Amino acid sequence: MSGSNSTVSKWSWGETHIDWKVIGPYTLPGYSHKNCAAAYQLDPTFGRIQTDTFVLLMGPIEAWKRGHSTRAYDYNIFWLPRCNQPGYVYGGKAEIGNREMIMRGPLPSHQLAAEFREDQAGLFSAVVAHEMGHMYGAYHASCINNNNRGSVAWCDTHVKNVSLACNTSGAVLTEYCAPQTIMGYTINRNQPLGHQMDGWAHRAYFVMSRITFGWADTLRYPVLVSKIDFDHATDRYMGCDPNCSFRLQRSDAASLDKNASVVIILQTTHSTSNGDRYFVFEHRLNNTYDIRSTTSMLLIHSTDLQRNIGRPPGVYGNKKQVQLYRNTKGAKDIMVRTYGPTFLTDCTPNTSSWDDSGCALGQSIELDTGHEDAPMKMRVHVHPALLESGKLLKVTLSQVVGRGQGLARR
Repeated sequence: MSGSNSTVSKWSWGETHIDWKVIGPYTLPGYSHKNCAAAYQLDPTFGRIQTDTFVLLMGPIEAWKRGHSTRAYDYNIFWLPRCNQPGYVYGGKAEIGNREMIMRGPLPSHQLAAEFREDQAGLFSAVVAHEMGHMYGAYHASCINNNNRGSVAWCDTHVKNVSLACNTSGAVLTEYCAPQTIMGYTINRNQPLGHQMDGWAHRAYFVMSRITFGWADTLRYPVLVSKIDFDHATDRYMGCDPNCSFRLQRSDAASLDKNASVVIILQTTHSTSNGDRYFVFEHRLNNTYDIRSTTSMLLIHSTDLQRNIGRPPGVYGNKKQVQLYRNTKGAKDIMVRTYGPTFLTDCTPNTSSWDDSGCALGQSIELDTGHEDAPMKMRVHVHPALLESGKLLKVTLSQVVGRGQGLARR
């Protein structure tokens, strides 16, 4: 937990600190390593429940019997031994916006890379950080593997205008993909474990998700978010016609400058049941694997954000009803703000890897914020030099007219 705490504290710009207490170990009635995937019968009228539900029900009860109330804590982690039975071979599990997590470990030594056989602290710190992301409200960071490589806003099943071209061109959604964030990487990969976990503390949550978590006060400091809205009446970006430029501070810096932008959100013509579709831009170091790297990059992904109807401008994220806690008397429901799912944009689509998907200094990419029948191209250019002694990254967005597509009405 100390590794997860120090890292999350940095990712939140010092706004979040985890104080924890370990109690136990306790034995759950009827649970053992041999039947770790069994269904349980609590009483004749309740019916049979799966193991994870059983743990979330009985864990607080066993703690209460020994004088501990799980309600006294914001979050609860129930740590069980490793289970190798189908459906339960995972390191951690948490639901979006909930307050409870199940962890399973440690791992047998033969399943680990050599560097983790003696010390699994780094491994499970990363898993805890990933699952904590879910509890804070973050979904997985995905990629769409096709010729567009995330440069269009209409190539997933969430959008209302379904693209036949995407469906027929073999667009494959990879749920765990974006290597620049802990929400896009897990240990269940075909790559060597050491390669996956190297530099995990540099894979911060996407900056807009951290704002959604409440780690930056965009109501008090609205300049933190540079927002480009699409005007449906004129089919133009009125605040970016024909172009606009922004200066982004690093989102992965230890502190946050309240007087400078940390993220750009570009609205597309699309909407989904989760809100309006946006491209999201942030400036961070390209140190996912080379932790010594001091080279800046522009990281882009797309996601859905709810409109500001019925809430103050500057409040971001989507609402979801979740259960605050579980016990034998039922569950209490609350509304939390969530972020995602997200789809990574690849600035180097000629390579098959997503490791180099960030836009380097001097690089450009053309995004399509329209849809298949009415493309709307926006050129994004990263200036070749940083500004203000290397603190700010200048980004220019330009509407592209011509090439046969124009700025057609939907």
